[in-house]
Amino acid sequence: MTFFRFVFSKIFAINLLIAIVVVVAAFFAVSNYLTSYTLHGESIEVPNFENYELEQLDDVFKRSQLNYVIVDSIYIKGKSPGTVIEQDPAEGRLVKKGRKVYLTVTATQPPQTTIPNLIDRSMRQAEATLAAYGLKLGEVTYEADPCSNCVLKQQQNGQDIIPGNPIHKGAVIDLVVGKGLGDELVPIPYLYEMNAEMAKVLLKTSLLTVGAEEFDETVVTAEDSANAIIYRQIPAYAPNKSINSGSLVSIFLTMDKNKVVDYAVDTTVTIQP
Repeated sequence: MTFFRFVFSKIFAINLLIAIVVVVAAFFAVSNYLTSYTLHGESIEVPNFENYELEQLDDVFKRSQLNYVIVDSIYIKGKSPGTVIEQDPAEGRLVKKGRKVYLTVTATQPPQTTIPNLIDRSMRQAEATLAAYGLKLGEVTYEADPCSNCVLKQQQNGQDIIPGNPIHKGAVIDLVVGKGLGDELVPIPYLYEMNAEMAKVLLKTSLLTVGAEEFDETVVTAEDSANAIIYRQIPAYAPNKSINSGSLVSIFLTMDKNKVVDYAVDTTVTIQP
């Protein structure tokens, strides 16, 4: 009974009212403090910074009373380098004065990768490898070659490219692919006394392919390799004899000019027309 008397007493009512006033006052005090602490009494609406370029950012952010930090760069083909493409916080968000806005801009160059070795791979393998390296397949041309559907050359702008060298992702790689032996019959060229480079040029214009290159014991240095001459070829040269376009022709080289006489008329291998 004493408890109920206290609850309904005047003293309890006064104390309860005082407690309610204190709690409400504390709530408003804390709310005002947080507003003052986080926004300093005012908020700023974040503008749209996308499509601004780097040289414009200092002036734009100074007028906006905000700061910026570039956190990432992404290469986008056709997009001007140094252009803002993403921002955080987003446009329209309310933030306090001096808040940092995190920006992503376009990179000046695409990321790099390495040139894969596609030689002797099938077209399907070559396409899959190019995709894995972030590269694109360009023009595909075909040449007569015993290895049908095999990659013979990988090129850019008509020039052979070396596997392992750096290259930009998204670059276009052209391929020269074997189409098997052709139906066309071509004469066997006379390669004796030519060096390897001269023979390769002649074989290419004759629609034939260089097979093995073998050097005898007289070839010792790199300079010897460049100057060595062909003393034997397989298939051997024979007047009025022909082989299918794309066929392999192996060459044997020496520094000894006397060897050429021994093999100039080579009858060890005969080719049927």
